[in-house]
Amino acid sequence: MFSRTCMNKCSSSYRLDAQTPSGFRHLVTGYSRKGGLNRKNQGSYCASSSSEKDLKFRDVVEDGHGSFKMATADLMDRILPGSPFSSNEILGGKLPCPSTVWDVDGISLENRTDPTSLTYDFPLTLTPEELGFDGSFSSHKEQLLKQVEKHGAVLLRGFPETGTPAGMKNMYNALGLEPCEDPLSKTGLRKSVDNQLYETVNNLPNHYVGMHAELTPLLAPRHAAFVCFTPADQGGEFLLLDGRRMWATLDPMVLQRMLDNQISFKVAGFDFSFMKDAGEGFRKPLMWVFESLFLGLTKSKFDLTCNWKEVDGKLLLEALEPAQSAVTRHPDTKEITYVCNIHNHSRYLRNNRPCDVPEVAMTETYYGDKSPIPLEDVKHINQVTEECMVRLKMQPGDVVLLDNYLVLHGRDIFKNIETERMHSVVWFAN
Repeated sequence: MFSRTCMNKCSSSYRLDAQTPSGFRHLVTGYSRKGGLNRKNQGSYCASSSSEKDLKFRDVVEDGHGSFKMATADLMDRILPGSPFSSNEILGGKLPCPSTVWDVDGISLENRTDPTSLTYDFPLTLTPEELGFDGSFSSHKEQLLKQVEKHGAVLLRGFPETGTPAGMKNMYNALGLEPCEDPLSKTGLRKSVDNQLYETVNNLPNHYVGMHAELTPLLAPRHAAFVCFTPADQGGEFLLLDGRRMWATLDPMVLQRMLDNQISFKVAGFDFSFMKDAGEGFRKPLMWVFESLFLGLTKSKFDLTCNWKEVDGKLLLEALEPAQSAVTRHPDTKEITYVCNIHNHSRYLRNNRPCDVPEVAMTETYYGDKSPIPLEDVKHINQVTEECMVRLKMQPGDVVLLDNYLVLHGRDIFKNIETERMHSVVWFAN
């Protein structure tokens, strides 16, 4: 909660707390049109945590929704500079994350292929012997990249060169892959191994990361390389999902509704339940003030909209991304591929599997007009996803090269007993 003197987490959610009229005036009047909160007032706000779970909140956004991004970081940057959500970590040595390539005109169910025609291995596993490895990845560049384009994902196993960050860098440099910023990089919410490699979700062992592409309405890396330096002692399987197979397999009526309505993702939810007991004449102006404040702080970075909604007895200010298509054509091959993050973002699915995130990071999915997606459709998407999903127990030095437009990814829960799980990822602009 935000008050005149402190920001704490209450239960598992954040909320703004103006407990008295004077406290609210202090908060609102601290905001200036030119520079957010006045510097002289910022000193009266401090951050504190009351549990180990609070201290891990930095890692919440690493569950890949690839969408929370700058919204909360910008807001926290203004209110609490230097907080875990501030945007003060900008890493060099990379290209900017490229814009998403949307190609959706004319896509219809008539374009679907028969799932039985998808006969390629997914993923394709290559050992040094199978690749004919001669000690140099550069001599296999064309071969490997063609295999990634065909199969969507290639598992490289048994290559000692990829067992260290330096070896990983040598590999992708030899393949001509150009590292780019993670879509979340400017939030400071991703831990970096070096200025190009990022940690994946190593610090939320009890949180199941659903299937998602690192693809938003605005930003999408072209390729990725996921590497295992140290596996978890138990669990922690890397999950892969073929977008072309999802397009070919999902129920046509479910797909048609998604095509007709598009999808919008709630990427953050701020708890304003303290306003529920306020009178109508006081509550509505407060809602307008906080909505305007949030939009004002984020509009220069992201095109977000707001939606007030009561969920589980809480009054939430939801931040939503623009509506987007559930499918698109591949930028190069023009194959139609499913790129929708419903499996990861659905609140219903998160509530019915291991989930270890606070309310502010609890996502949700809607149609583009903010109407609810039928629960039966969500259940069907989950069932098909589970049927098509591939689980990989990665070994030290394993690398998965994948096409971010063809493949969705996720991660199962895990347990560290004698070792600490260390998986990393690097994103590529080409």
